[in-house]
Amino acid sequence: MKRRVRVLMQTIWLVFCLQAGTVRAQLQTLWSGKRLLAEQRANLFARWQGESPFYGVLIEVPPDWSVHRAWALRFGHSPMALQIDTLVAGRFALQPARPITDPLVLCIEVTPGNPGVVFWQLAPLEPANAAATPTPSYTDRTQRLPLLVQPADLENPQNHVLAVRHSTWTLPIADTLRRWLDLQHPFTLALWLKSTARDAVVLSTWSGEELQSYPLELVLDEAGFLRVYRGRPGLHQALITPHPIADGSWHHVTLTYDPVSGWSRLYLDGQRVDSLFSPEHTPIDPPEALVLGGRPASSITSVGFEGYVDVLVLDRRVWSPAQIRRRFRQADPPTDGFRFDFESPLPHLPQGLQRRRADLFFFEPLQHLRVLRADNGYVLLNWTCTDRQTRAFLVERSTNGRDFTAIARLPARCEGLPYTFQDPSPPEVPVLYYRIQQVLEGNVLYPSTVFKLGLAPIQTGRALLLGNFPNPFQGRTTIQYELHTSMPIRLSIWDLSGHEVRVLIDAVQAAGQYTLTFEAEDLPSGTYFLRLKTPEGVQTHKMILIR
Repeated sequence: MKRRVRVLMQTIWLVFCLQAGTVRAQLQTLWSGKRLLAEQRANLFARWQGESPFYGVLIEVPPDWSVHRAWALRFGHSPMALQIDTLVAGRFALQPARPITDPLVLCIEVTPGNPGVVFWQLAPLEPANAAATPTPSYTDRTQRLPLLVQPADLENPQNHVLAVRHSTWTLPIADTLRRWLDLQHPFTLALWLKSTARDAVVLSTWSGEELQSYPLELVLDEAGFLRVYRGRPGLHQALITPHPIADGSWHHVTLTYDPVSGWSRLYLDGQRVDSLFSPEHTPIDPPEALVLGGRPASSITSVGFEGYVDVLVLDRRVWSPAQIRRRFRQADPPTDGFRFDFESPLPHLPQGLQRRRADLFFFEPLQHLRVLRADNGYVLLNWTCTDRQTRAFLVERSTNGRDFTAIARLPARCEGLPYTFQDPSPPEVPVLYYRIQQVLEGNVLYPSTVFKLGLAPIQTGRALLLGNFPNPFQGRTTIQYELHTSMPIRLSIWDLSGHEVRVLIDAVQAAGQYTLTFEAEDLPSGTYFLRLKTPEGVQTHKMILIR
């Protein structure tokens, strides 16, 4: 086990260092769960790498939040606890006992306060103010991230989950299905997971013995990333999520294995995040057990897993990407194998396991949402909805992206038909922000992504690059442009070094308004430029990708 972790950590930290290059030390990426519960603990994460030492950071959260603990996590070292100094309400200095020169991941344990859309941000401490009492100073090196805090008593009366607290449970699967895990047969494993545990085994078929072959093990590592292992004596292979998921928010995890093609694929929240090719078809002995919350009869100890699990599926088939995107929103996906949805009481649960009400809701989010400026000065919002649980829509507007006001409530009849709303009196400001809340049963609100709309004078050229939304984005964003006459265009994505990384369109197009979805896939986090080239010239738009 130690050897397996050491080899994989060396590989990951090497990638981190190569990505850093000669860039000065900085906060490369921030991550937090998109939806957290008020008064329930969560983790915030950030990655630091570069040439200069790490002296600490200033963190700003809403004044009613609590910051409990923070660690610097480095390869080959034990987690280093950071000293936390409260400056003013909602502002804290996090500092190590001594400067750190290695790349690291920050993990900050917090408790959110009141519900609503909030922001948190980090700024690096410089040597000058690290030794003295730090003064909050947020500059262009500051990273800022939004998230949604939901009410503490949010419960779905139609859904239960399994709460795991430092306990293990051998899942009662049939022997015929267990024999399917011999790496000779295809399978799909899927589950919903919510946890803040680190260095903990979520699900395993491995006893911890180096000479044992095993088909799968799910681990939340010390930095909060999810790793999916499989192994043979002397060879442990893994897939890994692109960012930590031990953040206190619900995530859907899917692993598919196809022995014919040799590919294993890992999906997070419906999107593929990692792949592993292994043409080795030598069978292994079926596992003795599939254990939730630890390993079967293992002598290797780790931090006990604590968290929530829902809709755990083991299927004999390989789910396609389209099936995964569709099924992870379903409470009862069709399964050829077994499924635990925990809706019925489970007998003989070990101590530390209990069935309880969930704050996880299964619903279809809004699709094809666009915010446009009409020629008459009005603002048009378009979207489609297929979720039959949605009872109404709340259209909300903001001038700063934080404080939203409801401007309309519309009845919902979600049958896939497009909805259109016209804001007839947008305020005369340079920028407006819009979002739409889905109102579910029990008056539960689920907001859409926030969309930004610039209200500068309309350009007069024959082609107009409108930009992308959302921006910043996490993996997927919608790009929009207009052509007032037919012309050849080339729409492409460029990185900061001036290299063209994707060509989206290279063709002659008719006049009209165009919308397309851009999947960032394996592109690393950072700043990119959307470039529209036409006979009139070149237009560019900055895009920020956050993993």
